[in-house]
Amino acid sequence: MPTPETEPMSILVAASIPDDSRAVQLTVAWAGEGICAPPRLGWWRTDLVAVEGGGDLLERLLPRTHAWASLESVLKAEAKYPGPGEKGLAVTLA
Repeated sequence: MPTPETEPMSILVAASIPDDSRAVQLTVAWAGEGICAPPRLGWWRTDLVAVEGGGDLLERLLPRTHAWASLESVLKAEAKYPGPGEKGLAVTLA
């Protein structure tokens, strides 16, 4: 007979939580870029969103989805960044 300690727990999650989590991820990734003008927080040396940087290439390659491609590229750069106290491993909420 299952006991409360061994019985699986079901947790209800609001539908907006994954969207909110992704919005925070994208904001942090965008804010962490450092080669853009004016520079943001400079946590990683990328400029993948601005048209003057990598955004232009992505816009030419992916004219309809370049904005999402830019943000996804910045997320990939953020995932490779070793944060404070980490030894080359980054954790994301994907």
